[in-house]
Amino acid sequence: MSSWISKAIDHCEKVNEVVLKDVETPKIEMVKLRTPSMGKKSIQDCEYDNEGTWIWLSMATECKLVISHVIGER
Repeated sequence: MSSWISKAIDHCEKVNEVVLKDVETPKIEMVKLRTPSMGKKSIQDCEYDNEGTWIWLSMATECKLVISHVIGER
């Protein structure tokens, strides 16, 4: 297991060197989006603000890079 983790870490570092080579992130924003609950056609059909699935994104605003995301209940 530890050899697999070491290989994954090495690969991630190589990807970061290529993909994130010249990326500057002076500002990061958090965005939240809501999807309707199961069986509901739209968000307006949801009875409660907590109903439905939420998606949170953190993005580097300059280059529109998604840094992190979470999907789940509120």
